[in-house]
Amino acid sequence: MGLKMKPRKLNRNASKIFRELMSKQKNDHVKIDMGCDSLLPLVLERVAKGIEFMGDTYDEYSLAHYGKQNGDVMRDPEQVFMVNSKEIIPYSYRNDYVGADKYSIRWSEMGPIIDYTAQKDDTEFANEWLTTGVTDWLENGEYKYLS
Repeated sequence: MGLKMKPRKLNRNASKIFRELMSKQKNDHVKIDMGCDSLLPLVLERVAKGIEFMGDTYDEYSLAHYGKQNGDVMRDPEQVFMVNSKEIIPYSYRNDYVGADKYSIRWSEMGPIIDYTAQKDDTEFANEWLTTGVTDWLENGEYKYLS
């Protein structure tokens, strides 16, 4: 068996923004509302703890914009990340409005299966989304928390 290549992680700027979002959480959740109907709220939520992956332990976070269509909650988009103190690894992309639901890392009985091309795409999207889009929510949004 050959050496396993690690998946790509967020770049320095995107990681800083993601960790700033994490610092705004209470009870593993934060919703940031921009106060107008044309901009969807941004939600960061820790959805799992203690995931073992390639010799390290990670928590799993979901970052999403949520909207509604015909009364249904829609993700536009959602990405899921594995996070520890050293790195942030994006590994999924979902957009309900266009029917996209992709995982670049999947778990099997034999261990993780990584689609490195798709995971590169997930990382490039996350780097762009965090550094160009999410910054506005951090600077100008109203923070709301679940009780």
